[in-house]
Amino acid sequence: MITHSRIESVLAGCLAMLLVLGCAQHKAYQAPPDRPENANAAGLVFAGKFHSVVIADMDNDGNPDIVGGAGTPGLVTISYGDGNGAVSEPQFLPVHGEVRSVAVADFNEDGLNDIVFSVQRETSGIRLWMNQSDRKWKQENGPTRLNQYQNIKTADVNGDGHMDVIAANSTEESNAGVQVWLGNGKGGWIGESGPTTLGRYMDVAVADLNKDGFPDLVGAGWGISGALRVWIGDGTGRWFSMSPLNKGSYYGVSAGDLDGDGNLDILAATHKGGIQMYIADGNGNFNWLEKELLEEKSFWNAVSVDLNGDGRNDIIASSLDSMGIMAWLNNGGSSWQQFDGLFPSTGIYHGIALADLNADGHLDICATSYGEGIQIWPGNTGTAIKARQMEIEQLPTADRLAAMQAPLENAVFATVNGIEEYKVGPGDLIEITYWEANTPKKEEIVIRPDGKISFGFAEDLYINGLTLSQLDNLLTKHTKKYLRKPRLDVIVKEYNSKTITLLGAIQYRNRPDTGAGKYTLRGKTTLLESLTKAGGPSERANLNSVNIRRKSGDSVNINLFKALNQGDPSKDFVLDDGDVVFIPTLDKDGRRVYVFGEVETPGAYTFESGKIRLMDAISEAGGPTVFASQSDTKIVRGDITKPEVITANLKGLMENGDQSQNVALLAGDLVYVPRSGWGNINFFAKRIRPLLELILWPARLVNDWDRAYDVITNEE
Repeated sequence: MITHSRIESVLAGCLAMLLVLGCAQHKAYQAPPDRPENANAAGLVFAGKFHSVVIADMDNDGNPDIVGGAGTPGLVTISYGDGNGAVSEPQFLPVHGEVRSVAVADFNEDGLNDIVFSVQRETSGIRLWMNQSDRKWKQENGPTRLNQYQNIKTADVNGDGHMDVIAANSTEESNAGVQVWLGNGKGGWIGESGPTTLGRYMDVAVADLNKDGFPDLVGAGWGISGALRVWIGDGTGRWFSMSPLNKGSYYGVSAGDLDGDGNLDILAATHKGGIQMYIADGNGNFNWLEKELLEEKSFWNAVSVDLNGDGRNDIIASSLDSMGIMAWLNNGGSSWQQFDGLFPSTGIYHGIALADLNADGHLDICATSYGEGIQIWPGNTGTAIKARQMEIEQLPTADRLAAMQAPLENAVFATVNGIEEYKVGPGDLIEITYWEANTPKKEEIVIRPDGKISFGFAEDLYINGLTLSQLDNLLTKHTKKYLRKPRLDVIVKEYNSKTITLLGAIQYRNRPDTGAGKYTLRGKTTLLESLTKAGGPSERANLNSVNIRRKSGDSVNINLFKALNQGDPSKDFVLDDGDVVFIPTLDKDGRRVYVFGEVETPGAYTFESGKIRLMDAISEAGGPTVFASQSDTKIVRGDITKPEVITANLKGLMENGDQSQNVALLAGDLVYVPRSGWGNINFFAKRIRPLLELILWPARLVNDWDRAYDVITNEE
């Protein structure tokens, strides 16, 4: 049977490994060297993987606000505008999972816009943040807790005066489609009435395409049966399908008048097919302009807006090929001229939103970056966009986030002469030892609520927040009045002033100091150290999304597995007084597999119920690195004392399409992609073993790890 000391030694090994695996520091934003000078009009909001952005008045002050949806970390953010182009510091609405899309509407008809969002990974489906007024929000269930939704829109599709939700479902070919949930005006849903449940869809546009006064739908299909499809609405929630406009894989779709005839045309962003345009005749029919813009490139979204004030709508598109934000000016007829210099020429971008943020009568442009947050370009008439930067701090900057994750000091400790020392506070019991004529004398004193103590040589001495060495110096100074050569020692006998709270999937080990609950801090303490002492994660703990909330209201979600694998000690979150840590539990139907070795982002990955194949897991981990040996990937399965080891040939699968190598995975499977020259097992031992020891936390598994390790090595 494994002992507590054994467990602590295992985690000590994990911590030690962090120091030798190397660092992956978060880099502050820097403009790419090839960015045109006037492209610096882009205003950096913050670093973060954002997919979606919308602009609407969220606090009923008459000014537009910016709502963003972040995948990393999982957040919905709101920055409140003042109508003059400035916005407030962000309000964070944490989400358990990756936010893919956000939209707004008043679902309970209280006069306030609510936020609907789609979420994937840790949880899935569509959720709501309901507006409680005064910038207060309450999370509610949305129309569904199932499936993977890429983009969502809001509109009254059945003419009952209540706002409805329209969503693009990308789950799988036989269980996806475009879905519509009819709202009841009370924040609830009457039912689902979408036009189709077949095929995967990445986006949906809502517009009156045939001028009958009723909303119609355009779906951006993806994959084997991918196509651009139009459904004509009859105003009652029913839909009539038209023949596909074109086949292919589409990321985004929008509607706008491209030729100035008053009819809404269709603009589509494709996978490796550029930007496609379909011109409407006003009766619901469309003619494809068989001249794509950058026909071999991929784009997430494309929208139309008049950039130069000539009365014709131009095109703005977000690139998935690291080409930044691209623009084309409308020269009339079917002629388009690529216009450089307005936007950044590098980077991956997703969502685009348009609104007049500064009340100057011109539309401003917002776009989300996959790694560099939300950027804004204020608009004006003329041939260019104003070259000025709008400073918006929506999330912590790189420096602020780094300080939150790994502070040099906080309320618990301070660094004195290179040594990290505990700061005393109210409730702590300290012991002071001093000498009189070579005779030691001791006093035990509890620090009062006001942060003061009364000592034999001093009354009402304020010591709150001092380190032990600082306290020693202060007491020595006061005793010099009474002792010629004072000698003092100060220690903390009981730590009571600094606490953290651990909640969620934490094991109770038949000891009073384990399991979920409140714990005292005795100095610089990391999340991993606290989790270890509290009993470790439970068997179904989801360490991919650990939430930490501070007294200040700041909140961050961290992937503990990824942090450990990166080998950066700063990623092992340093805790502060009052921190609340929540370890979520895997969804009941979720399956967790572990991918390690030569992949881009090793760690634990959760899949919804259904078939999980080897390439699904490796793709989630970012795919194999250039150092990977693709011929002998290992899958370790079953009882760790008698595991089954399966060898798969990724090269045969990826290059020759040999589906026999695409092994169906089971919950708990360990996938290891070795380096070229797998015989170098030392790399595996040094890099991967500490992570697996954390994964295989139950005592029996940790105890039997050596046996499993032998099985893997002998397999070779």
